Amino acid sequence: MAEMSGPGSIDRRRIRPLRGRLPLYYRITEKVMRSGANEIAISELAAALGITEEQVTDDMERLGLEPRAGAMLDASHIRDVAEHLLGLRPVNTAVLVGAGRLGSAIASYEGFHPFGMRIVAIFDSDDAKNGRFISGLRIMPMEQLEDVLNIFQVRLAVLTVPPDEAQEVANRLVRAGVQAIWNFAPTRLTLSEDVVVRNEDIAAGLAQLCRDLRAANLRRLPPEEA
Repeated sequence: MAEMSGPGSIDRRRIRPLRGRLPLYYRITEKVMRSGANEIAISELAAALGITEEQVTDDMERLGLEPRAGAMLDASHIRDVAEHLLGLRPVNTAVLVGAGRLGSAIASYEGFHPFGMRIVAIFDSDDAKNGRFISGLRIMPMEQLEDVLNIFQVRLAVLTVPPDEAQEVANRLVRAGVQAIWNFAPTRLTLSEDVVVRNEDIAAGLAQLCRDLRAANLRRLPPEEA
């Protein structure tokens, strides 16, 4: 097996089992590269991801990568392949619609750029918010949404609006050329199949976490005495 077959030759069907780990591989190896190193041990990757060394080796084989002597891996190769498969090149410009507390927090987060997303404009329907700044970006009125999308050729949007507004806003985004929506509104969007939608239901996630915690606590209870 060659050390690296090249991203273009990877069979994407083979990487489906590890696609959930690709962002982690990218983040870890990007950190290694920033530190000035260029190698990372299989054991170190396994510990960071909470998986076995055998699983890491299998993942690398699926990516067309081969360990060096001493069970070491080329960090730049892993980063480059993961970057390609995750679609992090070129940077995806995005707009954020909804400048409430959640939207403001997302707009202020500095960790998106390494993963290929850069928010270029923020919109809100509340006139009282228009003109304010979040992380150097002026909040703009919804009337300017389509113009900005066309000027910047934006294909990605982050949605943090109330649930009763989400579908209408999503329809406007799609009509203006948006092809992917990261939806934080607690409602499911009905859009054509060619629009990529990722739903983040924070309340549902918290509820599931609480259920799991309760189940874990119940398992810790001492057995009932006969």
